[in-house]
Amino acid sequence: MIRKFIYVLGLSCVLSSLPIGSDSILLQNETLSNQTLRGIESDGNSENCEAETQTFTNQATANLSFDSYEFLLDCSILSITFCNTGSVAYDNSIFFTTLYDVNPLVDVAQQAYPFTIDLNEVIEPGECFETRLFKIDVVWEEEMLYGFINDNNTIPTPLDLVNYNPPSGFVEVDYLDNLFMMDFTVCDHPIVEICNNAIDDDGDGLTDAFDPECQCNNEAKSSENQVPNGDFEEHSGCCSEISQNASCVNDWEGIGGTADYYGVDCIIGSTITDIEEANVTNFDQSFISIGTSENFSETMGTCLLSPMHAGEEFKVSISASLPHDFLVNLTSAIELTVYGFTDLCPDFSSILGSSSNNFCSTTLSENAEKLITISSDDLLNMEFTVFESAFTPSKDINYIVLSIDCNDDNKGSAFFQIAEIGIYDMGKDSWYFDDTISVSSTCEKSIILSVPFSDTLNYQWYQDSMPWIGKESSSIVINNTNDHFSDFRVFVYNENGCKLVGPAIFETIVIPPTLVNASICAGSEYVLGDQILTSAGLYYETLESQLGCDSLIELTLEISNQIIENISRSICAGETFSFNQMELNQSGIYSDTISNSVGCDSIYILDLEVLEGSAYAFQDSFCAGESYPFSGEEILSPGVYSHTLSNDVGCDSIITLTLTEKAIPQMYFNKEICDGEEIKIGSQIYSESGNYSMMLKAENGCDTLLTLSLHVQEMIIGDTIIAQIREGESYHFNGEDFDEEGFYEMIIPSHSGCDSLVNLDLRINRDVYVPNVISTASTLGNDHLIVYSTSDLVIRNYRIFDRWGNIIFTSQNFRTSDGMDHFWNGHSDGQVTAKGVYIYYIEYEDVDANPKILTGSVTVI
Repeated sequence: MIRKFIYVLGLSCVLSSLPIGSDSILLQNETLSNQTLRGIESDGNSENCEAETQTFTNQATANLSFDSYEFLLDCSILSITFCNTGSVAYDNSIFFTTLYDVNPLVDVAQQAYPFTIDLNEVIEPGECFETRLFKIDVVWEEEMLYGFINDNNTIPTPLDLVNYNPPSGFVEVDYLDNLFMMDFTVCDHPIVEICNNAIDDDGDGLTDAFDPECQCNNEAKSSENQVPNGDFEEHSGCCSEISQNASCVNDWEGIGGTADYYGVDCIIGSTITDIEEANVTNFDQSFISIGTSENFSETMGTCLLSPMHAGEEFKVSISASLPHDFLVNLTSAIELTVYGFTDLCPDFSSILGSSSNNFCSTTLSENAEKLITISSDDLLNMEFTVFESAFTPSKDINYIVLSIDCNDDNKGSAFFQIAEIGIYDMGKDSWYFDDTISVSSTCEKSIILSVPFSDTLNYQWYQDSMPWIGKESSSIVINNTNDHFSDFRVFVYNENGCKLVGPAIFETIVIPPTLVNASICAGSEYVLGDQILTSAGLYYETLESQLGCDSLIELTLEISNQIIENISRSICAGETFSFNQMELNQSGIYSDTISNSVGCDSIYILDLEVLEGSAYAFQDSFCAGESYPFSGEEILSPGVYSHTLSNDVGCDSIITLTLTEKAIPQMYFNKEICDGEEIKIGSQIYSESGNYSMMLKAENGCDTLLTLSLHVQEMIIGDTIIAQIREGESYHFNGEDFDEEGFYEMIIPSHSGCDSLVNLDLRINRDVYVPNVISTASTLGNDHLIVYSTSDLVIRNYRIFDRWGNIIFTSQNFRTSDGMDHFWNGHSDGQVTAKGVYIYYIEYEDVDANPKILTGSVTVI
């Protein structure tokens, strides 16, 4: 950075109050104001350099000269001052200076650092300017550095200033005073610690994150309320009302109506209104009171300390209450909203215009964003409640307006009491990390150290106060054999803050005890660690592994004495008993010596008894087709069967059965009955044709199989006799005379003795007649649909249709005397048609050759 001042002859004054940039990554220059200083600031010795100024005039030469340098802030900043000692102004837009490792006028020098200053101004004769370099970012090894000004950074060394002037638009008459030299021996070590490079840069014995210079003041990064005087505590004097023209609440102005103000130190007994009267003893915070009535709201506004930028998340909070309930007169809930506006901060006294004092009569709210809205239903009387909401604006917001939503429905009147409004940038909240280092089981060969992972954080692990290069994740793995004796910490950081977490705590983990049960013989020993045990009891031994983890052995020791056991057993004759690797089948006393699981002898004495079994035989018989129960089974065939049971001493008792089978008599007979009759055999009644089998008891006690073949003679139904008589004649049938045309049913006994139903279709021959019933099974001549006539007719078309309209028979151009083959016989495609109704269509010529049509239906039975 550059700062100009009037050159003072013979006096060099350091400007110690210049601003300092602390976050530079490269060596930086900053250009200061071009304002010509009338005096020079103090260098800390309270010496005023304001006097004794000398201005060079009437010089026709241009010349820049080195004036002085100084190390500031413990050598962290290098300040260099140059002056225009000629009579011509330096009007180049840039200024070159180069630092060399050796004298560039004598030797071939390496550039330690070239830099260019953007002046964008004129350095008048007699004026000086200062540039500051941040030494922390310049790397050199020499104790001395040489500088040369106005060399354009391109002159080869050694510098030949006689034959090779710098290619600059500002050519000097004397370059020798451009050379300067700096002694760095006064700075015996770098002043500033460089973080995370594993080097103690400032030599204070503290490296990287352990050095206070690398530690963060996290509290300084806390987000601040963007609403000025958000708690309404700051005020200029006391006022009971806030209007467009007057407000005593700092930073807040009235927009519409007259909101009331209640400051803690402004309320005295005589001025307390009904709003606060009921709660005067608890009045410990200032607040404003905003009222509403039909289509009207008192309104206030303020400009934010910094804009709410579009797309960023903010927390909006408001602390509010209702006054005493007698001041709330509402028919339904009303709402209060904090509106955000994008315009530059306005003059709130004129925001509504000269003709309005009512925010509700404007359209301002239509162009605003609603930051937060609260309802009167959620508020308490005389008790403040805090409401919070996250909000992300779609555009930058510069000021807010506090208003009750306009009450167009005349919901009544009420007041909202507001104690605080806050807007906080969520991206600038206090940096916080309160976790510790988690350590996996220290009894494993490898131990995992970890802290919670977040993709917004960076991590650098330290071992014994030194950075562990490359370990930059939220977890690391260490070797348990040696590493767990070290001090491990992790530096957690991001652009908002940082924290050195640790150290990791390695606790010796005691493994749960291993339970061991053991038994030894009397007189024997059991070794547990260094213990030699001979008595029963509960013993413990602690073992330590190579990883340092304790293992506890819990031993339950038992002493096994010699056992002598008498055993009594019995077996049945024919069986054997296994004892001492022998199969015994004789009664007697036997002994055996056996070693138990711990090698101790046990003597077993066996008293064996052989028991005798028993037998029983009997005969029986059963009926053929039945089963005989024996020994839990059902026997179906004759034969000899046996079953073994246990007798009263537990041995086998054999039961033998000789079983014979009794034959079943069979009877057969045939029976014929008429339809409607029935036959009863035993308890069964039969009325349909079929073969039936039934079991009846015979004299031998077995069932007799009776087989009945029953035939039911059906009534013959459907034969129809068609007869014709002339007028005045009669027809004799079944002993009766019939002289009227009609259909008659008669019951006639058949040769089997059962009744038959016969139908008589008697017709009087008048002209043409077609019957309405035919029977395909008739033996009386009624099996064709014949056209009857008193004369021989010519039939042109003869058709039969089924009920769906399909033609099933047709005949054409024949005479009624040609025979029955031309008439339908109840068949179709060589098959008997189904019983039912069919339609006939007949075209014929009468005796006078007149065409006629005859249609109707016929029933096939």
